[in-house]
Amino acid sequence: MKNYLLLFFLTITLSVGAQQLVFDITEFAVEPNSQDQIGELFDEFYTDKKFKSGGVVLERLEHGSREGRTHRYVRMWELGKWGMEEDVDEYEGRAFWSRLRNFVDTSVKSERYSGRILSWKEGDTTKTPYVHIWDIKPSDPVAFKKAHDKLVEDAAEAFTDRTVGFGTYDVNQQNGASHWVVVTGSNVGDHLNFLHEIETKYSKDLTKWYESRGEVENIRDFMLQILKRY
Repeated sequence: MKNYLLLFFLTITLSVGAQQLVFDITEFAVEPNSQDQIGELFDEFYTDKKFKSGGVVLERLEHGSREGRTHRYVRMWELGKWGMEEDVDEYEGRAFWSRLRNFVDTSVKSERYSGRILSWKEGDTTKTPYVHIWDIKPSDPVAFKKAHDKLVEDAAEAFTDRTVGFGTYDVNQQNGASHWVVVTGSNVGDHLNFLHEIETKYSKDLTKWYESRGEVENIRDFMLQILKRY
Protein backbone atom coordinates (compact mmCIF):
# COMPACT_ATOMS: atom_id res chain seq x y z
CA MET A 1 0.00 0.00 0.00
CA LYS A 2 2.93 2.39 0.51
CA ASN A 3 3.73 2.17 -3.20
CA TYR A 4 0.06 2.70 -4.06
CA LEU A 5 -0.13 5.81 -1.88
CA LEU A 6 3.08 7.13 -3.41
CA LEU A 7 1.64 6.59 -6.90
CA PHE A 8 -1.51 8.42 -5.84
CA PHE A 9 0.49 11.45 -4.71
CA LEU A 10 2.74 11.39 -7.76
CA THR A 11 -0.38 11.97 -9.87
CA ILE A 12 -1.46 14.94 -7.76
CA THR A 13 0.89 17.37 -9.49
CA LEU A 14 -0.88 16.66 -12.77
CA SER A 15 -4.45 16.09 -11.57
CA VAL A 16 -5.01 18.43 -8.62
CA GLY A 17 -6.78 20.95 -10.85
CA ALA A 18 -9.06 18.35 -12.40
CA GLN A 19 -9.97 16.21 -9.40
CA GLN A 20 -10.48 17.78 -5.99
CA LEU A 21 -8.32 16.19 -3.32
CA VAL A 22 -9.40 16.40 0.31
CA PHE A 23 -8.29 15.32 3.77
CA ASP A 24 -9.70 14.62 7.21
CA ILE A 25 -7.42 14.75 10.27
CA THR A 26 -7.87 13.65 13.86
CA GLU A 27 -5.32 14.67 16.51
CA PHE A 28 -5.24 12.50 19.62
CA ALA A 29 -3.04 11.59 22.59
CA VAL A 30 -1.30 8.23 22.87
CA GLU A 31 -0.57 6.71 26.26
CA PRO A 32 3.15 6.89 27.19
CA ASN A 33 5.35 4.25 25.50
CA SER A 34 2.44 3.05 23.34
CA GLN A 35 3.54 4.33 19.92
CA ASP A 36 4.94 0.98 18.80
CA GLN A 37 1.70 -0.81 19.70
CA ILE A 38 -0.31 1.81 17.80
CA GLY A 39 1.93 1.31 14.76
CA GLU A 40 1.50 -2.46 14.92
CA LEU A 41 -2.28 -2.09 15.02
CA PHE A 42 -2.21 0.17 11.97
CA ASP A 43 0.02 -2.31 10.14
CA GLU A 44 -2.27 -5.22 10.96
CA PHE A 45 -5.37 -3.38 9.79
CA TYR A 46 -4.20 -1.29 6.82
CA THR A 47 -1.37 -3.28 5.23
CA ASP A 48 -2.58 -4.78 1.93
CA LYS A 49 -5.84 -2.82 2.07
CA LYS A 50 -6.71 -1.24 -1.29
CA PHE A 51 -8.39 2.16 -1.31
CA LYS A 52 -10.65 3.59 -4.01
CA SER A 53 -8.29 6.58 -3.91
CA GLY A 54 -5.81 8.12 -1.51
CA GLY A 55 -4.87 6.44 1.72
CA VAL A 56 -4.09 6.79 5.41
CA VAL A 57 -1.13 8.28 7.29
CA LEU A 58 -0.14 7.96 10.95
CA GLU A 59 1.96 10.87 12.22
CA ARG A 60 3.63 11.90 15.48
CA LEU A 61 3.32 15.52 16.57
CA GLU A 62 6.58 17.11 17.64
CA HIS A 63 7.38 20.85 17.77
CA GLY A 64 4.22 22.86 18.44
CA SER A 65 1.90 20.06 19.57
CA ARG A 66 -1.19 21.35 21.33
CA GLU A 67 -3.00 20.53 24.56
CA GLY A 68 -1.23 17.24 25.13
CA ARG A 69 -2.11 15.66 21.79
CA THR A 70 0.72 13.49 20.44
CA HIS A 71 -0.35 11.94 17.10
CA ARG A 72 -2.46 12.52 14.00
CA TYR A 73 -4.56 10.10 11.95
CA VAL A 74 -4.86 11.47 8.41
CA ARG A 75 -7.19 10.30 5.65
CA MET A 76 -6.75 11.61 2.08
CA TRP A 77 -8.83 10.89 -1.00
CA GLU A 78 -10.32 12.21 -4.21
CA LEU A 79 -13.66 13.82 -3.45
CA GLY A 80 -16.41 11.22 -3.81
CA LYS A 81 -13.97 8.29 -3.83
CA TRP A 82 -13.31 7.53 -0.18
CA GLY A 83 -13.34 3.94 1.02
CA MET A 84 -11.75 0.62 0.27
CA GLU A 85 -12.19 -1.36 -2.91
CA GLU A 86 -13.41 -4.35 -0.92
CA ASP A 87 -15.75 -4.05 2.05
CA VAL A 88 -14.02 -4.54 5.38
CA ASP A 89 -15.55 -7.12 7.65
CA GLU A 90 -17.60 -5.26 10.27
CA TYR A 91 -16.02 -7.24 13.09
CA GLU A 92 -12.51 -6.49 11.83
CA GLY A 93 -13.22 -2.76 11.76
CA ARG A 94 -14.75 -2.71 15.23
CA ALA A 95 -11.90 -4.77 16.63
CA PHE A 96 -9.31 -2.35 15.21
CA TRP A 97 -10.92 0.73 16.75
CA SER A 98 -11.59 -1.06 20.03
CA ARG A 99 -7.96 -2.15 20.35
CA LEU A 100 -6.74 1.29 19.32
CA ARG A 101 -8.74 2.97 22.08
CA ASN A 102 -6.83 0.89 24.63
CA PHE A 103 -3.73 2.96 23.82
CA VAL A 104 -5.39 6.37 23.59
CA ASP A 105 -5.32 8.79 26.52
CA THR A 106 -9.01 9.71 26.73
CA SER A 107 -8.31 12.40 29.34
CA VAL A 108 -6.91 14.53 26.49
CA LYS A 109 -9.54 15.95 24.15
CA SER A 110 -9.04 14.97 20.51
CA GLU A 111 -9.36 17.48 17.66
CA ARG A 112 -10.75 16.88 14.16
CA TYR A 113 -10.64 19.09 11.07
CA SER A 114 -10.94 18.77 7.28
CA GLY A 115 -10.04 20.62 4.12
CA ARG A 116 -8.82 20.54 0.54
CA ILE A 117 -5.44 20.17 -1.20
CA LEU A 118 -5.05 22.94 -3.79
CA SER A 119 -1.38 22.44 -4.77
CA TRP A 120 0.89 19.45 -4.23
CA LYS A 121 4.33 18.27 -5.31
CA GLU A 122 5.15 14.84 -3.95
CA GLY A 123 8.66 14.15 -2.73
CA ASP A 124 10.26 11.11 -1.13
CA THR A 125 8.98 10.94 2.44
CA THR A 126 11.21 7.95 3.18
CA LYS A 127 14.03 10.51 2.92
CA THR A 128 12.06 13.49 4.22
CA PRO A 129 9.63 12.22 6.89
CA TYR A 130 9.66 15.38 9.04
CA VAL A 131 6.85 17.75 8.10
CA HIS A 132 6.80 21.50 8.76
CA ILE A 133 3.32 23.05 8.54
CA TRP A 134 2.34 26.72 8.62
CA ASP A 135 -1.27 27.62 9.44
CA ILE A 136 -2.03 30.91 7.72
CA LYS A 137 -4.77 33.33 6.70
CA PRO A 138 -3.97 34.89 3.29
CA SER A 139 -5.94 37.97 2.31
CA ASP A 140 -6.00 36.81 -1.33
CA PRO A 141 -5.89 32.98 -1.52
CA VAL A 142 -5.84 33.00 -5.34
CA ALA A 143 -2.80 35.27 -5.44
CA PHE A 144 -1.12 33.22 -2.71
CA LYS A 145 -1.60 29.97 -4.65
CA LYS A 146 -0.11 31.51 -7.80
CA ALA A 147 2.87 32.84 -5.86
CA HIS A 148 3.31 29.50 -4.06
CA ASP A 149 3.27 27.49 -7.28
CA LYS A 150 5.71 29.93 -8.93
CA LEU A 151 8.19 29.68 -6.06
CA VAL A 152 8.07 25.87 -6.10
CA GLU A 153 8.72 25.96 -9.85
CA ASP A 154 11.51 28.54 -9.78
CA ALA A 155 13.29 27.01 -6.76
CA ALA A 156 12.73 23.43 -7.88
CA GLU A 157 16.24 22.31 -6.92
CA ALA A 158 15.66 23.35 -3.30
CA PHE A 159 12.54 21.15 -3.18
CA THR A 160 14.28 17.99 -4.42
CA ASP A 161 12.94 14.98 -2.43
CA ARG A 162 10.68 17.35 -0.49
CA THR A 163 6.91 17.21 -0.49
CA VAL A 164 5.43 20.72 -0.65
CA GLY A 165 1.78 21.67 -0.67
CA PHE A 166 -0.87 24.33 -0.10
CA GLY A 167 -4.51 23.94 0.82
CA THR A 168 -7.49 24.95 2.92
CA TYR A 169 -9.09 24.34 6.27
CA ASP A 170 -12.81 24.16 5.56
CA VAL A 171 -14.24 22.41 8.62
CA ASN A 172 -13.08 23.48 12.09
CA GLN A 173 -10.57 26.10 10.94
CA GLN A 174 -7.53 25.98 13.18
CA ASN A 175 -7.33 29.07 15.41
CA GLY A 176 -8.80 31.15 12.61
CA ALA A 177 -6.40 29.86 9.95
CA SER A 178 -8.09 29.37 6.59
CA HIS A 179 -5.14 27.79 4.76
CA TRP A 180 -1.91 25.84 5.30
CA VAL A 181 1.49 25.30 3.68
CA VAL A 182 3.53 22.14 4.15
CA VAL A 183 7.17 21.26 3.40
CA THR A 184 8.97 18.04 4.35
CA GLY A 185 12.59 17.49 5.36
CA SER A 186 14.88 14.79 6.74
CA ASN A 187 15.13 16.33 10.25
CA VAL A 188 14.94 19.67 12.06
CA GLY A 189 18.42 20.68 10.92
CA ASP A 190 17.50 19.95 7.33
CA HIS A 191 14.46 22.22 7.61
CA LEU A 192 16.65 25.02 8.94
CA ASN A 193 19.11 24.47 6.08
CA PHE A 194 16.21 24.60 3.63
CA LEU A 195 14.98 27.95 4.97
CA HIS A 196 18.52 29.34 4.86
CA GLU A 197 18.95 28.17 1.25
CA ILE A 198 15.64 29.69 0.16
CA GLU A 199 16.51 33.02 1.79
CA THR A 200 20.02 33.18 0.29
CA LYS A 201 20.36 31.17 -2.92
CA TYR A 202 16.80 31.94 -4.05
CA SER A 203 16.43 35.40 -2.52
CA LYS A 204 15.13 36.95 -5.77
CA ASP A 205 12.47 34.24 -6.13
CA LEU A 206 11.53 34.66 -2.48
CA THR A 207 11.18 38.42 -2.94
CA LYS A 208 8.83 37.87 -5.88
CA TRP A 209 6.83 35.48 -3.68
CA TYR A 210 6.50 38.10 -0.92
CA GLU A 211 5.51 40.81 -3.37
CA SER A 212 2.91 38.77 -5.26
CA ARG A 213 1.30 36.64 -2.55
CA GLY A 214 -0.65 39.43 -0.83
CA GLU A 215 -0.96 40.07 2.90
CA VAL A 216 -0.71 36.92 5.04
CA GLU A 217 -1.45 36.43 8.72
CA ASN A 218 0.71 33.70 10.23
CA ILE A 219 -1.37 31.86 12.81
CA ARG A 220 1.13 29.23 13.97
CA ASP A 221 3.57 26.63 12.72
CA PHE A 222 4.41 23.14 13.95
CA MET A 223 6.32 20.00 13.00
CA LEU A 224 5.46 16.32 12.88
CA GLN A 225 6.99 13.02 11.78
CA ILE A 226 5.41 10.59 9.35
CA LEU A 227 5.36 7.14 10.97
CA LYS A 228 3.19 5.08 8.62
CA ARG A 229 1.69 5.48 5.14
CA TYR A 230 -0.84 3.12 3.57
